[in-house]
Amino acid sequence: MAYKYIKNFNSKKNSKAYKKLMQQRVRRWRKEPAIVKIETPTKIARARSLGWKRKKGFIVVRARLRKGGMRKQRPRQGRKTKGLAVRDITPNVSMQKIAEQRVKRKYQNCEIINSYEVADGGSHKWFEVLLKCQDS
Repeated sequence: MAYKYIKNFNSKKNSKAYKKLMQQRVRRWRKEPAIVKIETPTKIARARSLGWKRKKGFIVVRARLRKGGMRKQRPRQGRKTKGLAVRDITPNVSMQKIAEQRVKRKYQNCEIINSYEVADGGSHKWFEVLLKCQDS
């Protein structure tokens, strides 16, 4: 029953209270590392609808990604200028999938259940990835 009200609050993205809350969170998250394990999901109703449970073995990880195209270093060796390909490179994978891959690289013993977008700042996007760890 309570999740209905939480979901309703998260859906009102234009309300002053929601905007202020997200600004405070984004300000705090910018100072944190790119991949952070957190206790509970930020959007708990969304996480539960995607299969997260508050049980042993389920963890939530927040991943920060830089917005925009891929950053590729300019080649140092000689070649045709056509083959430099530094600008306008876009990956064929969504940002959400990239976030999942980065989290998977850090938490190799866990399998990804799902993920969702949490916040969108000026130069970053944050995703929460839901993981289920194998019992050891």
